[in-house]
Amino acid sequence: MTRLYDVNVRAVVNATRIDPEATGAIEGWEVYDFEGTERNEHGEAVEAVYRCDQFVSNIEAGNAEDAAEIAMMDASPIVVSGWVIDSVNLWVDFDNEDVVLVQHPLVRR
Repeated sequence: MTRLYDVNVRAVVNATRIDPEATGAIEGWEVYDFEGTERNEHGEAVEAVYRCDQFVSNIEAGNAEDAAEIAMMDASPIVVSGWVIDSVNLWVDFDNEDVVLVQHPLVRR
């Protein structure tokens, strides 16, 4: 039985700045924490860790675990203009109600 879910996808992004003028914004993702792990002589971050979220809605899946997997695949790409992405770790926090059942069962119109 297919159900409809809304899922909050979380990401930890490690990146290295290549453009000294880059703002470091991640389009389509809400950055809730930024940590400069290495800084230049001016105190500007040259390596950083971003923690961010993206809300993906209307995921059709048989259960919450499948919805989480689909949402992680459907989330928009993480692009940090002026930075090289070294690694990305995506996950869904089931203990924090990141997966919400919207409609049970899915009713097609």
